[in-house]
Amino acid sequence: MNLYFSSTAGGSDSGDNAGCWFEDSGFTTLHNAVPTTGDQANIYEGTCSGYSFTADEVIVYSGVTLLQVSSGQTLSQNVGIVTANGGTITTNQTGGVVSNNESGGVIDSNIGTVTSNAGTVTVNQSGGIVVANTSGATVAYNVSGGVVTTNASGGTVTSNFGTTTTNNGTVTTNDSGGVVTTNSGTVTTNASGGTVTTNASGGVVTTNSGTVTTNSSGGSVVNNGGTVTTNNGNVRLTGVITGGSGTISATATTNLASHTAGTNVTLPSGGGLVWW
Repeated sequence: MNLYFSSTAGGSDSGDNAGCWFEDSGFTTLHNAVPTTGDQANIYEGTCSGYSFTADEVIVYSGVTLLQVSSGQTLSQNVGIVTANGGTITTNQTGGVVSNNESGGVIDSNIGTVTSNAGTVTVNQSGGIVVANTSGATVAYNVSGGVVTTNASGGTVTSNFGTTTTNNGTVTTNDSGGVVTTNSGTVTTNASGGTVTTNASGGVVTTNSGTVTTNSSGGSVVNNGGTVTTNNGNVRLTGVITGGSGTISATATTNLASHTAGTNVTLPSGGGLVWW
């Protein structure tokens, strides 16, 4: 059965208050019981502080605020505002906002906005935004069109096909089409087709098969088999370097971890080599 919650018509913000549940969205027929198995619970109007009942589906509608999803609970869809999630939100829809995804909280699919993530966002979909991915938190899969605005120190973006604007933590794989705009943390693998626009001071790209547009002073590209367009930091090439295996355009010193006879390296005027 479809049931509808109203804090205004029911005179309470508790999802466990039977007097807040109605059998129609106009709140004319009082159900006078909380949802249970077999029901779809529609948190439809006002503010709901939380609930402890079990229903087949729980949905938060646009313009409505749910203050808490507790550990062990599942919210099917959010189109409104969830202030704190310690359980599971199956889908945070377009227009939906999760203000704080707590440690242990899971958002399976995000198409809306997660203001602060301290738990797990399994898939950040196209159009989805994770504003702050905090220490200990994970965005497992940031798809093309998805945005992680800031991945903080201690935060992890496991697979990035979208945009991570500022990385101070770890991007495990920046995949083809993925962009890390500014890296001050670690990009473990920048895959072919991936771009790190600026590898800032203290930033590390462990393996580059894509493009690092600018490697700043104090930045490091440990193993380069891709392209470093402008290098003002350290780029180490291990193994054989042949035409096409990696390109370095350097305005400062380029450091090579090893050198093999027959290696071809082209540097612009003013570039130099330091043999390690």
